[in-house]
Amino acid sequence: MLYVLLALACRNKDTPLDTGSVIDSSPSERVDADGDSFYEDEDCDDLNNTVYPGAEEVPYNGVDDDCDEETPDDDLDGDGYGFDEDCDDDDAAVNPEAVEACNGVDDDCDGEVDQAVGDLWYTDYDGDGYGDPALESQSCDGEEGTVADNTDCDDTDASIFPGADEDCDEDDDDCDGTVDEGVQTTFYVDADGDGEGSEDLTTEACDVPTGFAEDAEDCDDDDAAISPNATELCDEVDNDCDGDIDEDSAADAATWYEDADGDTYGNPDSTDEACSAPSGYVDNDEDCDDTDASLNPDTVWYLDGDGDSYGRSDITLASCEQPSNYVADSTDCDDTDADVSPAGTEVCNSGVDDDCNGVADDDDSGVTDPETWYADDDGDGYGSTTTTEACEQPSGYVEDSTDCDDTADDVNPGADEQCDATDHDCDGDDGLETCEDCEAILTADSTSTDGVYTIDLDGTGTSSFEVWCDMTTDGGGWTLFWWYEGTGGATMSGVTDTLGESELWDCDPSSDVQCLSPMPISSPTELLVTNQTGNWAVWEFDSSNDTSNNILDAFTSQTPVTRSTSAACGDAWEPVAQDGTMTDDPYVCDENNNSDPGCDCFWYDSYSGVYSFYLDDDTGWAETAFGAGYDNSGTLGVDSLETAYRYHSTTAYDLWLYWR
Repeated sequence: MLYVLLALACRNKDTPLDTGSVIDSSPSERVDADGDSFYEDEDCDDLNNTVYPGAEEVPYNGVDDDCDEETPDDDLDGDGYGFDEDCDDDDAAVNPEAVEACNGVDDDCDGEVDQAVGDLWYTDYDGDGYGDPALESQSCDGEEGTVADNTDCDDTDASIFPGADEDCDEDDDDCDGTVDEGVQTTFYVDADGDGEGSEDLTTEACDVPTGFAEDAEDCDDDDAAISPNATELCDEVDNDCDGDIDEDSAADAATWYEDADGDTYGNPDSTDEACSAPSGYVDNDEDCDDTDASLNPDTVWYLDGDGDSYGRSDITLASCEQPSNYVADSTDCDDTDADVSPAGTEVCNSGVDDDCNGVADDDDSGVTDPETWYADDDGDGYGSTTTTEACEQPSGYVEDSTDCDDTADDVNPGADEQCDATDHDCDGDDGLETCEDCEAILTADSTSTDGVYTIDLDGTGTSSFEVWCDMTTDGGGWTLFWWYEGTGGATMSGVTDTLGESELWDCDPSSDVQCLSPMPISSPTELLVTNQTGNWAVWEFDSSNDTSNNILDAFTSQTPVTRSTSAACGDAWEPVAQDGTMTDDPYVCDENNNSDPGCDCFWYDSYSGVYSFYLDDDTGWAETAFGAGYDNSGTLGVDSLETAYRYHSTTAYDLWLYWR
């Protein structure tokens, strides 16, 4: 602080005060007055910038340069003497209290060097570096041939001195006062004179004494035949003293043969030498296969006469090698048949036990080829899908599995198909196709509806074809055999026979617009005619009525009926049923052919080379039933299916004819 004040006092009054360098001396500020980077609280002299912690100490300047009182400033060698007394302050051995020695140094700082009496020196005659203690002299520098050591115990032998290696030579080579210590050999008594000693008695010497040996490995010093140099024999004695008795290397060890398969017969190619049999070895070499205990000289082989690898038990040979035609197995139950053996496959073959398990055919659950039999519950010779397997046919079973109903004996693939809804012959179709006409179909299946069906006219299957069946009109069962769809009154142009232009079985009821076919049966019961308006009428064929007969003959055999121009065309043939628009009144087909119209005129004959048919009254009035062929004006075409109303007719350009 004083320094700062002095500096301020000396400042030129004209020089502005540098406020940036003013040292705030308030108690809260630390001060470094000498600028050595150490503050006054850690600098031991804050007015001297060469003094601070860590500065290099300058000896002998009386200043604590590094601010560490432990750092010496004087007596640098620490011998207790300062610079003003110590003649060598770097060597603690040199100081006023030291003893002067012969070393070219003023040890005691008295200003004189080597004023000592000197050291003792000893003659080293043999030049081994060690002196004879009996020959000594004293001086700072010894004379030639002397040394400072006096421990040589024989200064005439340079190999003898302290620290020399002790040799076993009866001399104290290392001058320790003991001769041959630690270098003598221990020798062992050899009582049996075999050159090998025992530990029963020992002695120390440089050379082998008589009756002693260099080692103690004799395990029996009473027997000269037993020693480490002896040959081991199989005699239960450790002849060579190796700790093992009768080891495998014994001179008289026997040869043993490995018996790997444990059958008591050895392998000649795998041997071992030993006094006694090693584990797994035997004393013979007779095994022909030491990997298989079943093969040895005692192996029994069985004759295999049929070559199926299975032998018979009553003919045998004993041999290590397998004899020709012999096998190890004895389970063949028939050595004359190679197909019969325990490896055979049981098959159905009349009681032969193919696999030799004591049972055959159906008695053997392992039989491989049993036949499949099918249950025939209805006894018709045809089986169902219920099966069993057996060599012999079981009762109630057959070979066939094609019965489609095993509860009915009239249903099977061999049955004749019948006209009913049942598939009697199991062909996947019911029997309706065998029916002779639509009436039979409806009788067989009352649920049948209008449509195309297959019929069989003669029941032989050779005359089957499709027809249209009307199953509703007047009780149904009608078979369509003749039709013409004129489509608005068109004529049948181009035809030559309105009853023979077609055959029914050649017509397609699903697509043909006309079929001018004769009736394919000879004895129908009724005739149905319908037209496009839905009007219909039914006539019953009557063998006592000539008109009915003429119509039937024409329809079935195409027998001509010449057209009549007279008023009497034949007997009246009245409809037995008709739709609601055809009322039954006294004028319908009456028998008074002269005064009233009647349904009694029919012809089927050639006109201008064309056959046609017609049923009508002879006046062309409205009571006609149907007309096809020539009309009343002589024109070929469809005429009409008319109502029974008198003086009223309905032109029919579509007609359909059925039988029942």
